[in-house]
Amino acid sequence: MMIGTIYINGEIGVDTTLLDVIKQVKNQSAAESFLVKIDSQGGYVDSGKDIYNYLVNLSVPISTISSRSFSIASYIFLAGSTRIIPEGAENALMIHLPWMEAVGNHQLISDYLKDLKATEDELVDFYSKALDLDKNTVHSLLTQETYLNATQALELGFATQLQPAQMAVAKLHNENTKDESLMNKINAKLETLMNLISGKTAVKAELVLQDATGVSITFPTLSGSDVPAEGDKAMIDGKPAEGDFTMPDGTIVTFKGGIVEAVTAVEVPVEETEPVAADADAEEIVEETPEDEKDAMIAELEAKVVELQSKLDEMMTSAQAENLLDMVAKVAEQSTELEAKYVALAKSVSSDFQAEVKDTKTNLKAGVESASRASQILNSKF
Repeated sequence: MMIGTIYINGEIGVDTTLLDVIKQVKNQSAAESFLVKIDSQGGYVDSGKDIYNYLVNLSVPISTISSRSFSIASYIFLAGSTRIIPEGAENALMIHLPWMEAVGNHQLISDYLKDLKATEDELVDFYSKALDLDKNTVHSLLTQETYLNATQALELGFATQLQPAQMAVAKLHNENTKDESLMNKINAKLETLMNLISGKTAVKAELVLQDATGVSITFPTLSGSDVPAEGDKAMIDGKPAEGDFTMPDGTIVTFKGGIVEAVTAVEVPVEETEPVAADADAEEIVEETPEDEKDAMIAELEAKVVELQSKLDEMMTSAQAENLLDMVAKVAEQSTELEAKYVALAKSVSSDFQAEVKDTKTNLKAGVESASRASQILNSKF
């Protein structure tokens, strides 16, 4: 299942608007569900309500996750049928009564106060229904400007579950395990070269996985049954992979300069997506070689393997083995370069949305005397 990601950051109505959210959804038209990531201090009431209404009326499931949703952002957070807060998060949510700045004559300010009270009553009614609490209790919480940590948000009904803290994978690192890993990789490369020359098997397509947001990550040295580990090469859109990527099962893979730097296991309570297996049709079949030539090449290669193994046994450091592994890998990469180009064309491409940076935006304030009552409440701050 394709999971889309929506980002709601900064001030609602300024840094993130309804149009921003709509654009993110349109850019991920194939998504069958959305994970809404919120990091906001709040903002304009009507902008937040518009975003909430848009999300709850989408035809696909919505999940929200946040460690900071203040004011009207907490309203948007409740749009998710699944609502996640990281375990141990302090001040994850904050709710309070709406406020505005106003100037003008007695009649104008009186009108503003009526609109502000109507907004306050509407928010009390909304939180009362969402949290299954009586209105007097909700009004007291808003009046006190209440901050909630992760546990309190779960108990009160804002969150439906807590995301467990990240747990690093413990691994045994010593010279024996390193040497064993090197030998396994060298043997795998030699087996691949032998198959290429002998024509016994088809060239394997590289391993391609998608992270939780649909970004395709290609591991050119791995096949469909392999699991990425430290030291493996990785590409994204034909470029070396860089940064942290969360996989569908919650595992976080860290890349640096196109190499897997770390693999960290963590449980993330969102829907899992299936790894994208390499297209079998994209596999390039090595043209058959006459049997007598095959036998000669196999015999020659086997002799070289014996010689290489003898040299490996004499090596005293893993660094020397690494150099040899790099040399063997280059030969294999050259043999499969054409195949990799064709396979890459078949890969689906997606990326996280980055909201456009706005140069300036004038904030409509309630104190402008020429503003109508409708525009005044539109700019109520919450």
